[in-house]
Formats: sequence, structure tokens, C-alpha cells
Amino acid sequence: MARITVEDCLEKEPNRFVLVHIAEKRTKQLLRGAPSVSDSKKSNKPVVTSLREISEGKVGLLSDEEIQAREEARLREQELKAEAAAPVEAPVASPKESPNGSADLGELKIGS
Repeated sequence: MARITVEDCLEKEPNRFVLVHIAEKRTKQLLRGAPSVSDSKKSNKPVVTSLREISEGKVGLLSDEEIQAREEARLREQELKAEAAAPVEAPVASPKESPNGSADLGELKIGS
């Protein structure tokens, strides 16, 4: 794939609004040092890499079921750690909100 276009990404994520948020989140992860999961060995800018990963279907939003399963696993892990350390209950996190008050779209699914 020589060039990446928004149309390539829209085949995997048809909602342009969601596509922008996925690309933004993944770009920030790449800027913080996360490794690329793209098949491309070129060194592109993080925005191009994130769009390429989306078009390849390797990055997307987690489904509600995947988020629920991940949250349950995280809570189980916290409970086990709490039982091992002391009989203290772990607090349950509330939904994340951005500084402007809008709700977070969710977590990214990375990999195939």
C-alpha cells in the first residue's frame, strides 16, 4: 500500500466521527512509544501509521462485551491482589470523562 486514505479506513470503520477518535487515540499511543502493529516496515509519522493500522484492521474500538470482559478480569486481579496483601476492597472506577465533560468513547483493540 503506497498511500493511505480515509476511504481505506472507512472500509473498517464506517463512522467518520469514530474513525477520527480511533486515529487520535492510537496516534497518541504511538507518540508515547507504543510499538506499531502494522505490516509496513516504513518509518512513517505516527498519524500515518495509525491510519495504516486501522485500514489493515489491526486497530479498532473494543466491543461492549470485550470492555466488560476486560473490566471483570481487571477487577478479579485487583481482588486477588487485595486478598494477598490485606482484606481491603478495591474501589470501582467511574466512567472516564474528558476535561470538556464529554464521555470517553472507550478502549482501543490493538492486534488482529
